[in-house]
Amino acid sequence: MPGHRLPTQRALAQQLGVTPGTVNRGYAIAERAGLVLAEVGRGTFVFGPRGTDIHDAGVAREASAAIELGLNYPAGSEAEAALGGALAQLGHGQPGRQLLGLSPYAGRAEHRIAGARWLERVGLSVTGADVVLCTGVQHGLAAALAALTAPGDVVLTETLTSPGVKAVAAAQHLKLVGVAGDDEGLLPDALASACRATGSRVLYTMPTLHSPTTTTMPDRRRRSIADVVNAQGLIALEDDAWGFLAEGKVTPLRQFAPDRVVYLTSVAKSLAPGLRVGYAVAPASFQHALTSSIGAMTWAAPLMAEIVARWIGDGTAASIAAQRRRNATERQRLAESILGAGPVRSALPTFHLWLPIPEPWRAGGLVAHAAAMGVALAPPEFFTPDHAPPPHAIRVCTGTEADISRVEHGLRILAQMLRSGPLGYSNPGA
Repeated sequence: MPGHRLPTQRALAQQLGVTPGTVNRGYAIAERAGLVLAEVGRGTFVFGPRGTDIHDAGVAREASAAIELGLNYPAGSEAEAALGGALAQLGHGQPGRQLLGLSPYAGRAEHRIAGARWLERVGLSVTGADVVLCTGVQHGLAAALAALTAPGDVVLTETLTSPGVKAVAAAQHLKLVGVAGDDEGLLPDALASACRATGSRVLYTMPTLHSPTTTTMPDRRRRSIADVVNAQGLIALEDDAWGFLAEGKVTPLRQFAPDRVVYLTSVAKSLAPGLRVGYAVAPASFQHALTSSIGAMTWAAPLMAEIVARWIGDGTAASIAAQRRRNATERQRLAESILGAGPVRSALPTFHLWLPIPEPWRAGGLVAHAAAMGVALAPPEFFTPDHAPPPHAIRVCTGTEADISRVEHGLRILAQMLRSGPLGYSNPGA
């Protein structure tokens, strides 16, 4: 039953007549599969039930009627409403064989030009020749790391980082090392020290609406980080998945160090997650290697890239993104009205917030009890690089549920749990 505390490993070993080591391995497998959550000092709790679906971080998530506050995709029907018209236009226009055939690894020229136009909206000054198409930030990140690193290399990140980069690092046998930061993002001195201590030459960073913390680097900090990147000979991978929500209020890190930054974004958050189209902008010296790496994996489907390009050209993409910003603002205000102003600290619209957990709650117990109450959350371990201690906070996402009334209900359940404490939920299945 969700939220139920399992027997201790020693007790279950005695009950089953096996060694504690066998039970320990079984519990570890169940935890990796997302079936249970282990909380130091309190025990192991059942996490389900759900049916498997893969979300943005590559973590198994089950389909259920639970209110989804763990995944970080903005819902919205605007793209679905526009899709029919786009497909009808395609049927009466360009021959299908041109869009259903192979394309260059970097993408068709017209799709790269459209990408450059889209990137102008976030303050990036590039041409179509500078843009390489990919299937999303995750694909661009995997390709860039494959071209830049060898197994065993160290990649620097924020002390809390994207589950996506954790998944890629595990697959490519890379070690992630967190770099200290503050409320304005990475600390330049800490980054320089980490470079010297580890010998790393690659940094992964999300300077705008960082997930999970919502931190956004001001331009003065970006300049300082760019100075360190240049001085240390780093290549920085800038994940700008949420940059469209900033609406030009910050400058991409790449603008401050164009010869040392690979910029990555996609339309998954701004338009629709099923449109697997992303854009990468690399230093000229690295573009060929990046393009070859992308081609060795997969590359953006011309049909999807054509739909996105048409939407960029006729203003549909800008309209959908603007509605996403309005939705983010509305849900941000809703979260603040229920959870208080403290967790909702971003001055930019955002679909997620970083919620401190009050004592005596522990993250594992909170996630398990929330699941028992019909609210899905992601444990903070998802965001810690290479088994670092998890923080005493949790990311809460407000965008994935299409019905805002479900978001409100889920937030109120969470707020009540935080007020009542774990003793009020010691037997959630009762």
